Amino acid sequence: MQANDSQFDPAKLIPMLAEMERLVQESNIDALSCLESIKSHIGAVLYQEEIRQLEEHINNFDFENALPCLRRIVEAVNILTKGG
Repeated sequence: MQANDSQFDPAKLIPMLAEMERLVQESNIDALSCLESIKSHIGAVLYQEEIRQLEEHINNFDFENALPCLRRIVEAVNILTKGG
């Protein structure tokens, strides 16, 4: 799952995801810019389906359904940071 091991640091991703969650909860379109930063950090392989769904919801201004997608990613990253 970690194709970009040299770049991917789950601990660095946590603040990015927190910002993303704030933007999604506010229905703020700046979530798209934040998502691009997250995508560049995690690479093209990790959480590919979740990212695709999240991006689709945000592009459709469907912030209500974007939040559960984002929370699945947050949960997975939290597991990685705890060594699970």
